[in-house]
Amino acid sequence: MKRLIPSILAVLLLGCSVSIPHWVDPSYSRDVPKAVAVKIVGRSPEERQIVGEILLERLREKGYNPYLLKDRAGEKGKALMVVEIEEWRRKGFWFYVTYEVGMRFTLYGRDGKILWTSHNEVDHTTVDLEGDKVRLARYRPFEPYVERVVDVSLSTLPDYPG
Repeated sequence: MKRLIPSILAVLLLGCSVSIPHWVDPSYSRDVPKAVAVKIVGRSPEERQIVGEILLERLREKGYNPYLLKDRAGEKGKALMVVEIEEWRRKGFWFYVTYEVGMRFTLYGRDGKILWTSHNEVDHTTVDLEGDKVRLARYRPFEPYVERVVDVSLSTLPDYPG
């Protein structure tokens, strides 16, 4: 019994920890860019607009000076963040609706070297046996789930020093 309780606690503590898949270049602190061009790759203009608005705001909060790239080409000599929208789906069946949002973030330095990368996704299911909330949830926007994915991923990006 004395061994059982610590074992259960260890499993609970280790099982509840969440690791965010990401990588930061060891030279990031000396190569950190202030201005960051942002290119969002997605299926629809609406998806790209929602992600762009939230992402630019969060990058400004971290001290960066982001701007959206309108054309397909990157700018030479500038840092570039590419955001790939990999998952953007709403599924519903009778008494539940599931929202799935997933994105991959990659920050390239001025020389084209990868400085930081992260990947995150969220699945959120709304359940209602009465049905009224499900009808409303079907039309619920994706913004809260996009915010969650962006916030969690950007939590691994170092703040701009200064």
